[in-house]
Amino acid sequence: MSKKNAENQEVVKTPKLTITIEKTSERVNFNLDGDVSIYSVKKLKDVFFQNIEGLQNVECTLSNVNKMDTAGFQLLLLIKRELKEKNIAFQCEPSESIIETFTFYNEEL
Repeated sequence: MSKKNAENQEVVKTPKLTITIEKTSERVNFNLDGDVSIYSVKKLKDVFFQNIEGLQNVECTLSNVNKMDTAGFQLLLLIKRELKEKNIAFQCEPSESIIETFTFYNEEL
C-alpha cells in the first residue's frame, strides 16, 4: 500500500515495515520504521530501485529499525554495491540493531 502525504513524500506500508520516501531532484531519503526481514525486503527493494534513478544522493534513516534478518542484511549489501556502481553517494543513520548485524558479519555500513 502506498500513500502520498506531501508533494515530495510517499509512505509505503508492509505488515511489519513502514517506508517513508522523501524525494527532491537530487536526493532521496528512505526512512524505515519496523523490521527489515524476509517479509519486507521484496517491497523495500522494489521501492528503493524505483526511486534512485537520476539522483546524486541517497540517504537511509534506519534508526527506527527494530531488527534485521539475513535477508535484510543482504539487501543492504546489494543497495550499497548498486549505489557504488552508479556513483551515487550513500549516507546511512543506523539503529543499534543494524550496527550489531553489520558488526556480526564484519561489514561496514
